[in-house]
Amino acid sequence: MKNRITISILILLPLLLSACNQNEPMSENPLFEASSLPLEAPDFNTIEEEHFMPAFKKGMDDQLNEIEQIA
Repeated sequence: MKNRITISILILLPLLLSACNQNEPMSENPLFEASSLPLEAPDFNTIEEEHFMPAFKKGMDDQLNEIEQIA
């Protein structure tokens, strides 16, 4: 039963997040750029609130793709 819930969440979450209208190009999001700061920390002075959702979505998409390849 837990597996069904987990799989449902993994399938539905990206669908829900894709419903959010994010028109910002990836090249302008500092969370998608390599950092030149020590320990590759993000430059928090350049990050805005609207940068987070596209980064979360891309991270989840990358993880789902990795799970697909393993399965």
